[in-house]
Amino acid sequence: MRHAFVMVGLMIFVASSVGIAHADDDQGPFVGMLGKSPIVLRLYTNDSKKVGRYFYRAKGIDIGLIASGKNGEYIECPLGGGNNEPDVCNKPTGYWTLSIQGDNANGTWRKTLQATDALTVTLARECNGCAKASDPSDAIEKAYAQLRAEGPTQMLPKQASSDDGAVTWQFMQEKRSGATIPQLVKASASDGMRKINDDLKHQFAQDIDAALSSKPDGEASCSYSIPFADVRIFVVDSTCEWDTPGAAHPSSSWETVTYDLATGNPIDWTQWLRFPDASTDHFDFTTGKDIVSLALRHEASKRNDGDCAQTVFESYSCDGNTCSNYGHDGNWKDAISFSPRKNGLFVAFNNYPEVARSCRGEGFTLPWDAVHALQTKPHAWP
Repeated sequence: MRHAFVMVGLMIFVASSVGIAHADDDQGPFVGMLGKSPIVLRLYTNDSKKVGRYFYRAKGIDIGLIASGKNGEYIECPLGGGNNEPDVCNKPTGYWTLSIQGDNANGTWRKTLQATDALTVTLARECNGCAKASDPSDAIEKAYAQLRAEGPTQMLPKQASSDDGAVTWQFMQEKRSGATIPQLVKASASDGMRKINDDLKHQFAQDIDAALSSKPDGEASCSYSIPFADVRIFVVDSTCEWDTPGAAHPSSSWETVTYDLATGNPIDWTQWLRFPDASTDHFDFTTGKDIVSLALRHEASKRNDGDCAQTVFESYSCDGNTCSNYGHDGNWKDAISFSPRKNGLFVAFNNYPEVARSCRGEGFTLPWDAVHALQTKPHAWP
């Protein structure tokens, strides 16, 4: 499962926070000890300035480093606006010396310049393959994020099951961030269940990193629900919200994935239902015998009400009855989503701009008998 919109927004935030890193100066991640505390460190450049950041593994929240001007010396400083390292550190929280030899980084940490007591810093490079990656800076950044996500987890005690009793799930929680994710504990196919759980754990790691990297001055979180499951499918809906430092305003997203329990793969709805003919760049939604046309007909009475439905028709460039065909030069994945329910197929349009972000996740349920007529081949529906 992947939150395309959330991750794009957070990736923009992360990219702005670390600036443009140069492979020669981008080093790490280094893993080891500051005194008796496990930490993870990364060094890089931001606007030609040598900087860095690190986190205590017990907390996962970044602390900034800026070069003092003396070789191998850094000033520790709280991150500034946008979670960037400040140009000038007015309130230092520590002073570092670091010597990097090969894959090792060793040095000291002092609370103040005058402090006589120093903590030993002993670190080793964790990602030996990063330097050989096609984009070393990107590889280091991802490795740093993955290490941040490796926090203590617990399974929450409450379990839930599908109405037919074929599927049972439980939520897992990461203690530092509070992030949660569903995990299957019983399903019809063990291989499919394992694949789904692995996919959700991958998303879990991204959620943990997003939540912790947005701090100390921002917030990012995702919540998950299981609106339907049976012996064949497992449906996961998610809502994400984030308010990152330096952003113009808070934002949010909604996404849904329907897993095929037999294979563990997300269902590709273009293979299950008819869509507008991809050979044409426009389609008439009033006569189309496809799922998009059916959904637009459902909303047609509200297209001029100035609400979410009007935004949909505008985003599809609808002129009268004729609308742009996303499938002609791309796909419908980012334009419309489907989430099975017991009484029908929940439909939500995706392509809302930021000004209409409150519409994300708003939708309606089409009855199963109407959806059955649009199948590409027979499927067992709820």
